[in-house]
Order: sequence, then C-alpha cells, then structure tokens
Amino acid sequence: MYYIDTKDYTKALEELSNMPDEGKKNKIMLRYASLFINSITKLTIESLMSNFQGIMVEELIPALMSVGNQYRLFANTFVRESALKHNSKLIYDLYIFFLAQSGDIVNDELSEFLEKEEAMHRQGEPLDIDREFALNVFKFFGKRSAATRAYSMLELYEEAVKTAISAGELKLAKEYASEPKDEKLRKKLWQQIAGTVLNPKEGAETQTSFALVSESQGNLVLNDVLHLVSPKIKLKTFRDDILNQVKIYDSKIESFRGRIAEYNESARGIGEQYKLIHSSAVRLPPDKCCDCCEKLLVGPGTFLTFPCLHGFHLVLTCDDVLGMSG
Repeated sequence: MYYIDTKDYTKALEELSNMPDEGKKNKIMLRYASLFINSITKLTIESLMSNFQGIMVEELIPALMSVGNQYRLFANTFVRESALKHNSKLIYDLYIFFLAQSGDIVNDELSEFLEKEEAMHRQGEPLDIDREFALNVFKFFGKRSAATRAYSMLELYEEAVKTAISAGELKLAKEYASEPKDEKLRKKLWQQIAGTVLNPKEGAETQTSFALVSESQGNLVLNDVLHLVSPKIKLKTFRDDILNQVKIYDSKIESFRGRIAEYNESARGIGEQYKLIHSSAVRLPPDKCCDCCEKLLVGPGTFLTFPCLHGFHLVLTCDDVLGMSG
C-alpha cells in the first residue's frame, strides 16, 4: 500500500477501512495490524471495533499484546466485546491478562468477572477462561485476591485459603475453607483461619473466639480455639460466652434426641410389621403334597394354603376338595 510505504498510517488506515472487499480488507489488516497499533493505537482500535466486524480477532492477539499502558484499558474494551461475540477462550484469556496488567483501577471489574466464572464452575458449566493460565497471570502480576479465586476454581482449597489470608481477604478464606468435601480438610483450613484471626501472641478476645466457632458451622468446636484465648483473661470474663455456647450445644443435642426418637419409632413400626408378617405366614416343607391329588404342591401351577396347613392345587374344583372330606 502506498500510504504505508510513505508512513502515512492514518491515511492508510482510512483507505483500508473503506475498502469494499471484506475478505481482502481483513487480510491486509491482519498483515499490518502490529504496525498500525504501534503507530496509531487509538485510531486502529476504534477502526477495528467499527469497520472490521468479520476479522479473526484471535489472529490479532500478537498485535494487541503490543498495546502500551496508555491505551491498554481502551483496547480491552474491544477485547471484551470480541470475547462475548466469539465466545473464544483465547480472547477471554487476553481479556484477563489486560485486566491483571492494568493495576488496581480495574480490580472491581476483574473480581466481578471471576465471581461469574466461579458461579459457572460450581454449577458444572464450562468456563470462559483457562484456569491454569489465569492463575499464572495473577501470580505474575501479584493479584493475590484474583489468584485466590483461580485456586478455588482449580479446587486447590489449601492454596486458596493460604493466599486469601495473606491478601487479608478473610471473607474469601472462610468461604473457601468450607468448600472441600473432606471433613478433615475443612477443619484444618478453619484452624488456619483461627490461628490468624485469633492471634495467639496477643491472646484472642473471647467473643471473637466463640463467634468464629459459630461461623465455622460445625467445622470448629470450642476446644479448637480455647488455647488461643489470652491467658490473662479470667474465667469469669467469658462465663456468659461459655453459657451461650452450652445453650447452643444443648439445642443441638435436643435436636439430635428428637431425630433419634423418630428413628426409634420408625424401627419399632418396622419391627411390628415384621412380626405381623411372620405370624401370618405359612411355612411349607419342600415335599408338601396337595391334600387332594397327592402331587407335590410346589410346582408350575398356582396353589392355595390355609392356616391349618392344608394345601390344594388351584386347578382342582370345589367338589374335588369337598369330596376328599366326604
């Protein structure tokens, strides 16, 4: 192109954007995209959004990677729209790469996006991003909160809780500590949180200790945190806390007792039904014969038995049976 040779990139982009042949236009843009983006970044991104609707955005990724910090967020608008349009994992990966590289100004946007990805993961839906790539990007740029979410989507809950604690994201740490299916692992993770929240050097306040036990929803018990309570606090100081905790335990015990009573009642009902069936059943020896025809009672045909242990083949008439008694 003449204007490219003369380094009049603005005019070259204008001519290219107005080219009627879409296929040829897109092919030329892909060839010179890096040159345009490095020279007239904003104009190129604007033109890509409005004049190159059918271009293969994935093939633009090497050129887009060269966008400088000044226009990185602006370029990411084009990347986000392209990812939504084409549903491409590669483009989504570029999107989160730009967000991670753009500093704290886009933390909310990144968090919102990752929350949606987490919801999709919990529902078993395919994710828009590559989780391993995302984790490496967040670790590289020091995005600890984002890395925590990536660990969670990889179901690496120990790393997720550890990273969340180091980032001061205790809410996230508590959320991920309750995620594992393994009961022992959940307890271990909550104990790590307790060791952070209840500073053993300073001695934890009793209200904080009991609140954490309650918040763990059964993953911690009182004995797990008592050693973290300040030894300077006298027993009477947290007497009310202990009494409240005992009331909670009493309530749970009563609930369990109620369930046990229901199970016992169900067991008794089953036992009564079994006795009824057992008492009304008739046990026949394998060589029991029909009391009328004297052939084996058990066979291919239907037969009747009575509490008196008389048995008859159903094919026999009433006269046959009555005749036996006459």
